[in-house]
Amino acid sequence: MAVKAVNDTVGPDGLVPTLLVFGAYPRVFMESPLSPAMVKRGEAIAKAMKALRKLVVERNVKIALGMRSILLVLDTITLLLRSDILVWREKKGWIGLFLVVDVIG
Repeated sequence: MAVKAVNDTVGPDGLVPTLLVFGAYPRVFMESPLSPAMVKRGEAIAKAMKALRKLVVERNVKIALGMRSILLVLDTITLLLRSDILVWREKKGWIGLFLVVDVIG
């Protein structure tokens, strides 16, 4: 069920593997009654999707925390008031000197 859930999910490139292989999702008609097996299968797929989303979020957080460019928050919030600091701007690079007026957080 976990593999089916992954294969029915849109990937980062916007493609769905099941659609690439079969050309469509397996059809379920609205008029046909749900069998107990279909209900269990749907519940299993929902659980697998929930677990998959959790794993993806955990991995993304680990990647984000491991990045070199992550801001050192502790150094930022412990700045002394009226200290001179440089500020990084995307297009201009390091500019300043600016005075620390307030630290929030």
